[in-house]
Formats: sequence, structure tokens, C-alpha cells
Amino acid sequence: MRIAPESLRLVNSGGSPGETPVSEVEIGRYYGEIDDRSLRVVYNERTLHPFQPYMFEAMANQIEYFEKVFRHDSGLDSYDQVWYWKELLGLLLIVIVQYTTFAMTGTVYWTDGWLCVNLLFAVVPMMFVLPYFNRYFFRLTGSIWLGPMITSMIFIMVLISNTVFYLPI
Repeated sequence: MRIAPESLRLVNSGGSPGETPVSEVEIGRYYGEIDDRSLRVVYNERTLHPFQPYMFEAMANQIEYFEKVFRHDSGLDSYDQVWYWKELLGLLLIVIVQYTTFAMTGTVYWTDGWLCVNLLFAVVPMMFVLPYFNRYFFRLTGSIWLGPMITSMIFIMVLISNTVFYLPI
């Protein structure tokens, strides 16, 4: 990311006219000024973009950035996060309620609107699998387009089959 064209473009887009463009970005360094709305920073978390909202480091970086630009000091460490417990407990609660009811009555608890929750069981595994397909097809062919086209078709087929056919386990 230090010399990547997209990070250089981001940092240099906020510069003043006549200012010498940055040729190498320092990761985590703030460029520009808050007052003229040109403040920029580049981070390089070791994660795929869809997983950033579920990663402590990425969320801490975003919290620190917003505290800086809004000039707000929460008094908390940016790594003092509890959101993941809510996500895990919510998913666990859904699974427990659905399948406990199914085991006791032979039918699931939520029959209306369950489709949205059911999609979760297709989307989450695909988020972990699709990036590997993308990388495999890129290494195989050198084309950045083949992987996304193939994985998009796989993703759509899985979602369609998951919405048409529901088998409670």
C-alpha cells in the first residue's frame, strides 16, 4: 500500500495546488487538515474488504479516525469493543429458538420472514469461500475478471437454491 496507485491517489487528492505530491505513503499517518476537510489516512489491515467490519484492528482504525475528524474524545480505548458479542449471541439465539422449536413441534418457530435469516446460512460460508476461488482463478489465468464472474455465478446459484429449497437440519 505504500506505493500502490490507489493509496497515492487518495493521499495526493487532498493536497494544495503546487504542493509536492507524495511518492510513498506512510501507513497510519494522517495527511491534510481537518479544517479544510482534506484529512486522509491509509491503513493496510491484513483482511479482505468484506471482513473489515468484523475485525478489531479495522474497527479500531475507523473509530480513531472518526474521533479525530469530529474532535471527539470518548475516553475509551478504540480496541474496547463489544459489538462481536451482540453478533454472536444474536446468531446463537436465532439458531437455538428455531431448532429447539423444530425439535419439540416438528416445525420451525419463524415461518414468515425466516427467509432473510435463512439466507444468512448461505451468505456467511460463501464470504469465506469466494475469495479463495478468486485467488485461484487469478493465479490460474492471470485475469482479474474470471474469478469474480465465476464466483458471482456460484454465489447467485447458492442463494437461489437456498431461497427455493429450505431443509431444516
